[in-house]
Amino acid sequence: MRTSSFLLSLFVTGVVLACKDPPNQPLTTGALRPAFEDVGNAPAVALGGLDLFTYCQSLGFDFLALTKPPFGPNAAYGSWRCATVSGEVHPFSFEQACKFQYGLEAVQAHPTDPDNTFTWVCYTAGEPPNPA
Repeated sequence: MRTSSFLLSLFVTGVVLACKDPPNQPLTTGALRPAFEDVGNAPAVALGGLDLFTYCQSLGFDFLALTKPPFGPNAAYGSWRCATVSGEVHPFSFEQACKFQYGLEAVQAHPTDPDNTFTWVCYTAGEPPNPA
């Protein structure tokens, strides 16, 4: 069972990496840029997708794991976890993953489709996007 879970993690990682938008900034961030001075009610601007596998590795984990079906009612929420070789899973913050990837402090993370776990996108802080 562990092998199939591992293979699923590798498959899901490949799908996430293949489907995400390339980052606008390098993944390694020496220092985070300062937060926006005054975000106010400015509209959120999409930065792009997430490389969750790399984020999990930056936290010291070995894998990215999908812990429930990727499609269905509210599938985007509570699906992704960082995982160890021994199979332990640990939750993480999508906002922190956005900060890591894009080097910004004032960010938000939202799925574009709450029923699809592969649709997480990072946005600059501001008014949250309205789902279509």
